[in-house]
Amino acid sequence: MLALEGAAVVGLLALLYLSQVAAVNTANSRLQTLQAQQTDLRRTDTLAHEQLAQAQSVAAIDRRARALGLRPTAPGAIIVVTPPSGGGR
Repeated sequence: MLALEGAAVVGLLALLYLSQVAAVNTANSRLQTLQAQQTDLRRTDTLAHEQLAQAQSVAAIDRRARALGLRPTAPGAIIVVTPPSGGGR
């Protein structure tokens, strides 16, 4: 009878051990998946920052303005119109 109880305890301990091993393997797999996603997100973030820097560069803004038909003005060609003071009509 004592041998049967001992075998039952050993069996339960083995099941508990296997359950823990399975849980660790599952967690490890999830960790690897998350680390891969993190790496991809870091690459995407780096690329987005590079694209933003390029889009904000003076050369890129100048190209876009010229594509829209805008041109630099000659010095003195800008006329500033201010409304009369008094705030009324």
